[in-house]
Amino acid sequence: MRLFVAIPVAEALRHDVAAARRVIESHISSVRGEAPRVVWVQPQALHVTLRFIGDVDDDRVPAMVEAVQEPFAIAPFTLSWRGLGAFPSVRRPRALWVGVGEGAAGLGQLESTLAERLGGLFANERPDHAAAFHPHMTIGRVKMDNPGMDWAAAIGAVEVGAHPSTVTHVGLYRSRGLPGGLGYEEIGRGRLEG
Repeated sequence: MRLFVAIPVAEALRHDVAAARRVIESHISSVRGEAPRVVWVQPQALHVTLRFIGDVDDDRVPAMVEAVQEPFAIAPFTLSWRGLGAFPSVRRPRALWVGVGEGAAGLGQLESTLAERLGGLFANERPDHAAAFHPHMTIGRVKMDNPGMDWAAAIGAVEVGAHPSTVTHVGLYRSRGLPGGLGYEEIGRGRLEG
């Protein structure tokens, strides 16, 4: 089973992202030649990933659910958003994302706690050697690019982030691998109770 831990986002932000997608798609449609191809995350599947776990044997899932369901000693907090960006760069993007402004420190605390809780469930995992955490919300993955696409202009034409999201819980999700996140299913939830 393929698993990850994430937080959901406010419904109003989902509408902002859908509008941003339309703006970017209008830029894509104006490119000469073969248009870039983006696989968009569907609005109902938008989230901020705290920890990607990957493929896990079914018999290990209950321990992961238990680790996530234990309350977090962190008070609920608010996330604000700070516009669009791209990994690895806006010149040659592979992922389009919305950045996290206020609340990034709270997400870092949650991610660190999860690293400790889940790290003990894997024989070779060292939480103190995990990759740096860069909180963001992926909205699309560029599967095919075109050198004529001006990604900086497309991203710069978008405004996202007027709607904050309140973080009250984290969810453990199973991914069925369907495009756009349509196969995501929450299988565990832990509340923030600091």
